[in-house]
Formats: sequence, C-alpha cells, structure tokens
Amino acid sequence: MKLKISAVLLLSAAILSACGSPSSNPKLDRASGAVNMGLERMGDRNNVRAGGSQFSNGIFVGASPERNNSSALLPAHLQSASAVVLKSRDPMTLAEVAQRLTAATNIQHVLALGPTGQIAGGVEQLPSASDSSSPIAMGREAPEEPRVRRSAAPQDDAINQQKITPDLRGSLSDVLNKVTSNFDVEWSYSEGRIIFRDYVTRKYQITALPVATTATTAIGNNGITSGSSMSSDVWAEVRETLNSLLGEGSGMSIGSTTGLVTVTARISDQNRVKEYINELNASVGQQISFDVYVMTVNLKDEQNYGVDLAAALARGTNGAARFGGSPFGSSGEIGSYNIGLISGDVSLGAVVNALSTQGKVAVTTRAGTTTSNNRVAPIEVVDEFAYLAEVTIEEDDEGNDRIVRSPDTVTTGFQMQLFPRVMNNRDIMVQYTVRLSELNDIQTFGEGNEAVQLPEVSTTTFEQQAVLENGQTLVIAGFERERVTEDDRKGASLLTGFSKSGGAATDRVATVMMITPRLISR
Repeated sequence: MKLKISAVLLLSAAILSACGSPSSNPKLDRASGAVNMGLERMGDRNNVRAGGSQFSNGIFVGASPERNNSSALLPAHLQSASAVVLKSRDPMTLAEVAQRLTAATNIQHVLALGPTGQIAGGVEQLPSASDSSSPIAMGREAPEEPRVRRSAAPQDDAINQQKITPDLRGSLSDVLNKVTSNFDVEWSYSEGRIIFRDYVTRKYQITALPVATTATTAIGNNGITSGSSMSSDVWAEVRETLNSLLGEGSGMSIGSTTGLVTVTARISDQNRVKEYINELNASVGQQISFDVYVMTVNLKDEQNYGVDLAAALARGTNGAARFGGSPFGSSGEIGSYNIGLISGDVSLGAVVNALSTQGKVAVTTRAGTTTSNNRVAPIEVVDEFAYLAEVTIEEDDEGNDRIVRSPDTVTTGFQMQLFPRVMNNRDIMVQYTVRLSELNDIQTFGEGNEAVQLPEVSTTTFEQQAVLENGQTLVIAGFERERVTEDDRKGASLLTGFSKSGGAATDRVATVMMITPRLISR
C-alpha cells in the first residue's frame, strides 16, 4: 500500500511540475520530496555484481496495465458533488440526454454509434459556464432544446428507441457512468468533448503459444490395431468461440504470433468476451509438472505370478502407511496387474525398498517434464543401435559387380506421451501412452559378403487414463516379460557385439512405473 501511495504522489508531483504551478499543499510537497530522495538513494545503490546483467536489491515502482481514466481529464469544476443536475419528467433517448448534458456542462456531447464509430452531430452555440444563469451556476435543469448541428444519424434502432427517465445529480463523471450503464454504451473524454460509443475496440492477451499439437498412438499388430489421436489448437477454439459470442456488426482480429485478440463490439459483447478470455487464460495458462520413474524388477523364483504391488508396499518399510494411502490391485493370479495411488510426498528410496521384497530392483528411467493444460508432453529416453539391414550387388559403369551395404538403426528404451487436463475441482485427468522396448539380440543371417542382420526387440506398449489429485502418485506394476542375458564368455560379433555363441540365461522382468503430476502455482 505504501508503494502505491508513493507512486501516486510521484505522478502528482510530476504533473504539477509540468504545468508550472507549485503545489499549495505542504504535505504533498514533503511527500514528493521524500519520494525524490528515495529514488536518488536507490540510484546510488551499489550493484550486486558486475557484468551485462545488473542486479540491485531494493524496492522499485513497477508499471501495471490500466485503462485510461477519462474522469481524471474532466474539468475540476464539473467534478464536485452537485456540479451536474439531469432531471426530466418524460423519457429521453441517448441523443436527448447528450443534448441536455451539452447545455448543462458547456462541453460538447456527441454520439459515435455503430461499428464504424462515426460521430452523429454536435452543438453550435453553448451557454457559458461562467454565466450566472447557467445550469451549473444555479443548479437548475438544462433547457429542453439546445441548438444542435445535426448530421446523418447512424442506423442503430436499439439505441434510438431506448429511453430512460433521468433523475441524476452529482459530478459529471458519476452522471455519465449512470447514463452509460442504462444505455449499454461507453463514454470517453477526448479533444474537449464527451463521446458516447456503443461499439468499442479492446485488445485481449491470450496466454498460449502460436502452435497446434497433434499426437497419434496405435497399438497392435497382425492387422488388429487400436489407438487414439490427441490434438490441441487453442487459437482455432478461440476463433470459433468468439464468433458465437459476438453479435451482428462486430469484428475481431486474432494475432496468434503476438498473442493478442482485437475485438470491436458492443459493450455487452465485450463483457462476455472479457469473461471468456479470463476463464480461458486461467485454463490454458495452468502449468503442470510431471515426475516419472520407471523401475524394473528381476523377479525371484518364488514370484511365479509376477509383482504383487499391494503385498510389496505392505511389507515395505513402515508398510503402506508410509506412502499415505492404501494401494489396491489384483494379486494371486497369473499375469497380475496392480495399480496403486499414493497420496502426499513420495520417497523413491522407500518404494525401491518395498519392491526389493519382490526381486532385484533397478531404476531405469528418471524423467521430468512441464507442460500446459491440454498440451501433449513427450518424454523419450532411448538408445539407438546400428545394424546391417541389406546387402545388394550392383554393376558399376565398367561392368564390374559392386557390393552395397545399407545400414539401419533400431531404437529402444522408454517413450511416453502425457496429455493432462485440469478439472474444475483441480483434479488432473492424465492420458498416458507408454512404449517400453529392449534389444535382446541382433542375429546374422547368411555368410560372407551376403550376410545381413536382424534385431530382436521386446516391446511393451499401452495407453491408459487416470484421474489424480494434485500431487498424487500413480503406481503401475505388471507388464512381465522374459529377458535374455548373456554371460561374459559369449563371442561378440564384429559388426554389433551381439552373438549367442556364449552362455545365456533367461530372467523374468516386471516393469513398475510412477507418475506424479503437480499443479504449478502462478
């Protein structure tokens, strides 16, 4: 509050100085002097460090956006408590109210109606405000018919037919505010006259980048596939929604590169647009961070039915209560599938200790990402292996055979797409698509110069949805598979280092994933 007062006092002092008239208020002079001294001390403060970017600890007066205040530009003698009286026994149109106020204030009041904002007319001769018989000086009602220079009136039947029976007294700005609220118009003070407009132009900022994202997933093989498509195009939705909100005669311009939407419309339409833009910015501007952990569990021999998540967390350190919730899922069946929800802060070490009762645990992926509401966030932690995919024999220009070897790469690792949506109750709906793949072997087919290679890859792919509370952790266990491991005695291929000439062992491996979304406060 002190900062705002200081800023206002500084502005007042600057205006008085520009006008060349000293202040008659000693308190204002002392306050302005104190502000100037404070700014001088701030300018003399030493920088925290040298370099291209300078830092200084202290209080600064920052600029904040604010619409132009026409009330502050009105003459001071019209801003007293009873400067203007507007009364009538008969209903009056906006044009008639403008005529009355023109005569009462000695300030021209004009109408600029319609989308083009063309001014309809003005007053030729006005009574003097210093005249003792003027309505301002005597507090009387204005004369019924001041002399008006008329021009072609805009075609706006709604405004021309609407009437009010005024009974107003107060400052000019108060009277104007009450009049405009009844006629759904806006007033401004420019070039010594009051202008009433029913169509105004305003600009709105959209907190969205000029990009449209689309992600498509497909799961399956042998001609049987299923999948989904996730897309997000904020600007297309903004255009469609504004077209439905704006009435006839309105116009808009959407600048996706600048993030600005310019709308020319009636006051009531502008109010709806403002409400929509505020709600949109609150939604698309919401940031969500994700913590993702992927662990593999080499199952023990006695774990014939895979990972039992509920049993693992129950037997872990301090039991499931350590994680703030009771995991749930199926257990005791072949190919068991477990889902757990953990509330509160999650200790990765505690989860690893709990899962170690099921087998040897390894954290294979630790990743994090930040995205906006309704925006796809990809995570990819992969390895690429090269192999000899094709060998062809071609004949050169001299008729000699030439061997052409074509390499290729196989990508394995962890790939995920996260698509969050923040609900009205601040819960987070997450659609996640995961692809886990491992390179088991690269086999060689053929001999000599005609030999080619073929990689053997184990892949697990799934797509699911879940609704989580802010900060809640989703734990998914299952997705068992067999992993072939080689011992140190194997013979390595000259091309890739893979070969099955040595001893091999088969382990049963299960994957456990942890996904934690958190809303980032703005």
